[in-house]
Amino acid sequence: MLQRFGFYRLLFYECLCWLVFASVTGLNLTITPSRNVEVNQSVTLHCELDPNPPPPVVVIFSLQSPFTTLCVVEPWNGECKNTPDPCRNLYNASCPSDTRYSIQVKVPMDWNGASVVCETFFERSNSIIFSVNVPVSSVNLTQTTIVVSAGQMINLTCVTSYSNPAATISWHKSSEDITPQSTSETLTKGSLVRTISSLRSIVVKEDNGKQIYCRANNTMDASITSSMRTIIVLYKPEVSSSLSNPYRVIEGETATLLCTVTDANPNTNITWRWVKINSTNDVLHTGRTYTIPNIKRDRSGSYICRASNKVGTSEGAVIDIDVLCM
Repeated sequence: MLQRFGFYRLLFYECLCWLVFASVTGLNLTITPSRNVEVNQSVTLHCELDPNPPPPVVVIFSLQSPFTTLCVVEPWNGECKNTPDPCRNLYNASCPSDTRYSIQVKVPMDWNGASVVCETFFERSNSIIFSVNVPVSSVNLTQTTIVVSAGQMINLTCVTSYSNPAATISWHKSSEDITPQSTSETLTKGSLVRTISSLRSIVVKEDNGKQIYCRANNTMDASITSSMRTIIVLYKPEVSSSLSNPYRVIEGETATLLCTVTDANPNTNITWRWVKINSTNDVLHTGRTYTIPNIKRDRSGSYICRASNKVGTSEGAVIDIDVLCM
């Protein structure tokens, strides 16, 4: 039957090609329930011919790009005659009359934007173009480690799977929505779209330990969340002194000045510098505790301690020494 059909088709295409490729309103293709479908949703294609179609009546259902013949049917007393097995088993072909034909198809993801028609040797139907809703299935935050110094900018990227329609990406830093700090672009592959979002955000000390992630969705009721990344923010030390200020000491006694790091990241390999305000280039001591034995009155004044780590040096903690007469 297929060889006979091939002969007929070649003959009529050569002789009547202007009829074959013209769109004739007498051949009507409809779809139920809709051309807007989910992936692998079943739909029924109905092809209806004008009354008393000229013989031979052979109806072809086909996908147009790339051209693929889905099913070829011939009517015979309310049934499909000589119909190949794929038409019967895969597409459940039906030929209830000489003018009505139908097949059932499961619409795959790659049919988004594809068109189908039905045709005879003499005319072709209207096209039906599928719109396949392809949910976004993944969104990946490409960076695995985020280590940055306070005041610097992080540059992060999230990439979705291909979907239809295009997914939107939102950015979150713990409970804070930081989407306005991002920009997005799309890449097209066939009829599907991938969304790429880039985040540029300046971090501060308070961001240390927060979780950053992105979220993608292209449907009303579902979204996909990326893996979370912990922000590690490095910052210089902060120092203070618990001594009363001014620090009063009697001349001849020992003055003990103490500074403490209250916060730093990293809080290791800390170095210290003690200087006097009126002579800041002269380093008096390089430890956390500065001891001045047998202090004299000329040592009165303001002293500054500073701590440093690999990020930077702290602001100074000022201690005023008041040396009293005996």
